[in-house]
Amino acid sequence: MYTIFQNEGKIVYPRLLDMKGERKTKSVITNATANEMKKILKEVVSDPNGTAHLLNNPQHRLAAKTGTAELKMQQGDENSFLLAFDTEHDYFLLLSLVEHYKAGSSATQLNKSFIDELYDYMQRQ
Repeated sequence: MYTIFQNEGKIVYPRLLDMKGERKTKSVITNATANEMKKILKEVVSDPNGTAHLLNNPQHRLAAKTGTAELKMQQGDENSFLLAFDTEHDYFLLLSLVEHYKAGSSATQLNKSFIDELYDYMQRQ
């Protein structure tokens, strides 16, 4: 679903990294709406008060959405969510969920080094 913000309002169907050929897409929102949402999601990373500012790196063009979900069965038990994507080269879209997250182990914190490695990998391809 979030591929629409990366691809001018077109949803891109999933595929493996090593698959060749045309990507299957479908327009679902306007380009203007997609660009506005991408701008907002970039601020989640670039703004010092953004919930994914930990991922800010001047070498990367990253947008993100973070979240938590409290599990009602046990007070204080939460899941942590991160969606991040490259906004310049369309290298990747990453989705991560950490169940029963504890302080210091949010999806954002756990994926910082992975995202750096992913950028390195994609630039070598």
